[in-house]
Amino acid sequence: MKKNYLLLCLSIFLSVFSEAQKVTISGYVSDAATGEKLINANIF
Repeated sequence: MKKNYLLLCLSIFLSVFSEAQKVTISGYVSDAATGEKLINANIF
């Protein structure tokens, strides 16, 4: 019983912790040579 309670608490803690890691970054990507903004650029 105690082991099940510990696993439940651990899983709740990890799910809350993983939700806190979602971040949204916005901005512009431009060409270094021309300064032109790049449309639909993907950043990994």
